[in-house]
Amino acid sequence: MRLPRLVLALACAALLGGCAGGGHQMVYLTLVRVPPSGGLPPGSGLPVAVAPVEIPAVLDQAGLMVATGAAALETAPDARWAGPFDGLARSALARDLAAREPGLKVLAPGEPVPPSGARTVHVMIEAFSPDGSGAVTLSATWWLTGPSGQELHRAAFRTVVPGAANSEAEAATMSAALGQLADAIARAL
Repeated sequence: MRLPRLVLALACAALLGGCAGGGHQMVYLTLVRVPPSGGLPPGSGLPVAVAPVEIPAVLDQAGLMVATGAAALETAPDARWAGPFDGLARSALARDLAAREPGLKVLAPGEPVPPSGARTVHVMIEAFSPDGSGAVTLSATWWLTGPSGQELHRAAFRTVVPGAANSEAEAATMSAALGQLADAIARAL
């Protein structure tokens, strides 16, 4: 009776040890604030809010999506976003805009709009992922609306930022691409 229990205990220990020690360790990624790229005029006027970022469902996944061909995406096996990707993109963009507009109040996501109102930045992302080499392409349309919802400005944006082909570097390169988008938006505010 003791031998089967011992064999079962050893088999379970080997199985758990194999699960814990094998394969890649999971990395949890986020998007970070990126300093402005150059001299931008100081902001003034109404505060700015960043609306929820619109991202295609195929990109708004728990894992880092990597372009593996012209019409193919794969999830990185060893990396997950630390939160919902659309929320991470919105928060990073708000932080980036705040860094570029020292004289302007940029509302954090969820922060209430003051009674005087705010302008709102809307972003619709069409493409945003690294390729096999780590270069990140960001294609988006963004627009600015006034306190009553009237459109004040609209522009298309596209950038390709070179990077390294590992998950952490790709997340940093995606942050840099969002920083370039923030530069373009800040010039229009």
